[in-house]
Amino acid sequence: MHLLDRLLQPSVTIRFSFLFVALILMLAVPVFLPPGLVSISWPTLFTLLALAALATVAQERRTLMIGIALAAPSILLSWIQLIIGPAEPLIAGRIFGVLFLLYLAGTLLRHILRTTQVTTEALFAVASVYLLFALIWAMAYGITETLDPQAFSVPRGGEEPGWMSGETGKSDGHLTYFSFVTLTTLGYGDIAPASDLARLLAMMEATLGQLFLVIIVARLVGIHATQQRS
Repeated sequence: MHLLDRLLQPSVTIRFSFLFVALILMLAVPVFLPPGLVSISWPTLFTLLALAALATVAQERRTLMIGIALAAPSILLSWIQLIIGPAEPLIAGRIFGVLFLLYLAGTLLRHILRTTQVTTEALFAVASVYLLFALIWAMAYGITETLDPQAFSVPRGGEEPGWMSGETGKSDGHLTYFSFVTLTTLGYGDIAPASDLARLLAMMEATLGQLFLVIIVARLVGIHATQQRS
């Protein structure tokens, strides 16, 4: 076995928990950082997430190669954005990021639907997909807001420190927060979609979040009941 295979193929019994931890870190760490470090945290945490994700899909060489092809441009462009800050790499990087995370979510869903036992790692896989949906839509909202600065009605970021700050009031923190509120259908109303595309994305996310919980949870309950009878 090649060295790359050894590095990117952790035990099946722990690979989904690694991904779940990486997702939690990416979503939670920026909240506790001082304002000056928030922008630096994004490429760092996304790189960590990508490595954990690649380890997750590394059981098959084909899925690993596709994952690398989608993750590499997003990682590279996120670091370019940090260094030189042009708008074009930001949009392109997020597009590749959305494609990579969609591919990852699809790979995890395939594993979940094929599983015949409810294990701790299967539950980590389900939780990871749910968090991935929120992150995917947050990045999609970011693309939408970059193309149309009036796509969302949000609080002024200049009045809030840290993660939720932003010169235009439309920071990654706001959009991530809005994504989770929409996915879980909490609907606080403090941030609202103001364009047709933003509203369409919000409707799709809210619907997907409910369908995912109903379908996947029902399947896991059915598998668990079968295990108990056996």
